[in-house]
Amino acid sequence: MAVLTKPSVKTHAPPRRPPPRDLDWGAAGWAGIAGAFVLIALETGPLFFSGDSWRPVRMVAEIVFKFMPTNNPSAFNIALAALAVHLPLSLIYARLLALLIYDRRTGPSLVIGVSFGLVIYLINFYVFTALFPWFAGVRGMAEVADHAAFGLATAWVYQRLQGRVSDA
Repeated sequence: MAVLTKPSVKTHAPPRRPPPRDLDWGAAGWAGIAGAFVLIALETGPLFFSGDSWRPVRMVAEIVFKFMPTNNPSAFNIALAALAVHLPLSLIYARLLALLIYDRRTGPSLVIGVSFGLVIYLINFYVFTALFPWFAGVRGMAEVADHAAFGLATAWVYQRLQGRVSDA
């Protein structure tokens, strides 16, 4: 009498995440710069047509001027102070985002990027306002969308630069 047995099925364990030391930090840095310029363009671009295009730049620069007071800074110093805050934060944020998406497919990475941008919005406009209260006055859907676009652009550029791009 023959004994019926189930055929052996080999199960494959999900691929393990490589250690973070394999993360492409250079790609994360360039993605952060790209995301920073997307955010800058979105924050200042529409204002060229409807108001004061320097307002967001001045608001970010005021973070520096709060700790290093200056009387009547030039436009160059305002722009330089704003970049001194904005670019390093974008690099830090991009590297944190890279830790979340470095082994993921493009589709999920973009969703994570948008979500990450929304978390940054909440931190910037609801947590940091304890130190920089002038940001509370500009909370709104435009800033939400701009930060979501930062996360999306940063995730997309990182995926393209890291060399492990997959669709879907």
